[in-house]
Amino acid sequence: MADGTKLKITSAEIDGYRKKIVYKLAGEEKEIKAKYKAVKSVSYAGYVFRIFKIKNKYEGFYIMTESKQRILGFREFEKTANKGGGFESTFKHIDFAIFDTQGHVLERQDLRETNNVKNIETSEKMAVAIRTHFANCPKVLERLSTYYLPNDKNKKDLLNFFGKPEDAVSCK
Repeated sequence: MADGTKLKITSAEIDGYRKKIVYKLAGEEKEIKAKYKAVKSVSYAGYVFRIFKIKNKYEGFYIMTESKQRILGFREFEKTANKGGGFESTFKHIDFAIFDTQGHVLERQDLRETNNVKNIETSEKMAVAIRTHFANCPKVLERLSTYYLPNDKNKKDLLNFFGKPEDAVSCK
């Protein structure tokens, strides 16, 4: 909880659209709903989801890795774009941020599953930011080198760097 109280939960569901977390306490059947501002973080099923206050709004990020000085968080969702003529396309969207240990945003980028020049430049900025802030974390750099490939001219493979929330990388 936001006050630091730790609860033993048996299930958790993140509702990023409504900025709520739905969970069940151990031994209980009743679901409990909490707004982001009432929660500090949720650890469940191998992932950590942490709430940050950014520009007076509460936003939640899955934690990919954490060092002594930095936190790498992301959230993934799909967006639908109207292509005209009744056609739509859906694409993956990653919002990633690097925070200091007090929760201040140091870097933040949006990466989309598109081939435009802006997205390729964003991928490059993202890779540089991760290398810079996590230079002392070999596991993060190794994972980055797996997904940030020189021969991927559209830089779409970087989307897979984040994978699933439970694929977090230890950096301590």
